[in-house]
Amino acid sequence: MTLVKDVLDVVVNLVGTTKYEEMIVMGIIFIVRDIYTKVNEAFSLIYSTWKEDLTKIRLVWLQTIRKHFSGLCQSLISAE
Repeated sequence: MTLVKDVLDVVVNLVGTTKYEEMIVMGIIFIVRDIYTKVNEAFSLIYSTWKEDLTKIRLVWLQTIRKHFSGLCQSLISAE
């Protein structure tokens, strides 16, 4: 919140706005901050889902390799 207030103070000092214009600028800053927060949450959710899916894919892949390797070993043993 302090960063938002500092940015607002800089904008007000540079532009020399009235109280009404200051409220508009403050509203825009809050909207941008809210959008940033939502996008950040979405990327966090996507990453956590992707990470879980990758772990599941890796597990299935390892199980498949193990099954085929076991079948290959059984074939070699029975061929002898």
